[in-house]
Amino acid sequence: MNAKLLVTAALAALASAPGALAAGPSVYTDPTGDAKSAPDLARATLTPSADGATIAFDIELASVQDLADDAAIVVSVDADRSPTTGDSGGYDYAVFAFAGGAGIGKWENGELIPLTQHSISPSLDGGHFRFTLTLADIGSPAAFTFDVGSIHGDDVDRLTESSLEFPVVPKVSGWVFPATLLFPKAGKLYAVQGLQLRLDDNSFVKPETVACTLTYRGKPIAPAGGCRYRIPKALKGKKLMLKVTLTYAGAAYSQTLPLTVK
Repeated sequence: MNAKLLVTAALAALASAPGALAAGPSVYTDPTGDAKSAPDLARATLTPSADGATIAFDIELASVQDLADDAAIVVSVDADRSPTTGDSGGYDYAVFAFAGGAGIGKWENGELIPLTQHSISPSLDGGHFRFTLTLADIGSPAAFTFDVGSIHGDDVDRLTESSLEFPVVPKVSGWVFPATLLFPKAGKLYAVQGLQLRLDDNSFVKPETVACTLTYRGKPIAPAGGCRYRIPKALKGKKLMLKVTLTYAGAAYSQTLPLTVK
């Protein structure tokens, strides 16, 4: 059976039903021993990346097994959640694995057209079918409906269908810091505080963590706890360098600022 016919048959055999919304990484389970001769689906884990650009799928079988020549695992995606687009069930994309390999395609006019924008990096080993879906390749939806199923001959095992909601994570576009930060005072306690990050939706957020290194002529000044420093009186009028690293939404941002001691 060729790949196109196999995937078409698998999609036609998988029933559909509406599901509930979920947010973030999600795990879906299925009773085992109910698949007859089809690959016995046990669990699907969907993990979005920190920036929301990709989502990793891990489809786990009940036992470690190779797919027979006419068996397949199929993940169907309705990116626009419209029943009038895609295949007869409204699914716009299909990710599939069978004995001959794995791939992703888009339904257009009854044809499953291969997608090649980004590799899905598929693997099928140890009872797991894993791949990574780049959301930009399916129209960058904030949410989509998906279905996981397997087929072997007339036997079908359907794991789940659910809508998975992806939060939009604005990107960092700049820093905001008080001007007083640039002028530490000799003999006084200097504290790095009041830092914020500006996002590309013009909102402002506090960083999750702040780490600092303060140096004079390349030599570090010992902190007085966290990002607090006691500035020696002898450094009045001198130039210092402050390196600050902020974290937000799983990413780190660093900047080095020149300081003049008053």
